Amino acid sequence: MARVVEVRWTWQYEFTALATHGLDRHGDLTYALYMFIETLGGPKDVIYIGIVKSQYRDLFMRMNEHRKAWLNSVAKGQIFVKFGVIYTSEVADGQLLEDVESALVFGRQPRENTAKKQSYRLYEDVIVRNVNHEGFLKASYNTSKQRLTGS
Repeated sequence: MARVVEVRWTWQYEFTALATHGLDRHGDLTYALYMFIETLGGPKDVIYIGIVKSQYRDLFMRMNEHRKAWLNSVAKGQIFVKFGVIYTSEVADGQLLEDVESALVFGRQPRENTAKKQSYRLYEDVIVRNVNHEGFLKASYNTSKQRLTGS
């Protein structure tokens, strides 16, 4: 039986203005889900889906790591970030966060993700239901169906 998880996505924040929105002060966000969206004058596109699951770095630190490591060099347009909050009837832990990220990356195939696009490992099957995804993701992803169909 698959575990049902709801991801409620925030509004899009302009990447360069994260501190303006107070996201630099959330040191307690050490377990988080996010996606980068790029616009080049046309439709916006998801270029990366990621997680933070470490007690040693928070969400804002991870955003800065991306900026320094690769984001400024690959982004050709304006970058936005949406954050996902996970809701489930059971305990949400780092393994669940990893499983949710795997389902989203495999299902969406963002161009800058390098892992989890061809295959991934799961602790348990999940059905990920996306709320407020604004069309950037499918309404749901089911890992047991992904394994059967490859998409």
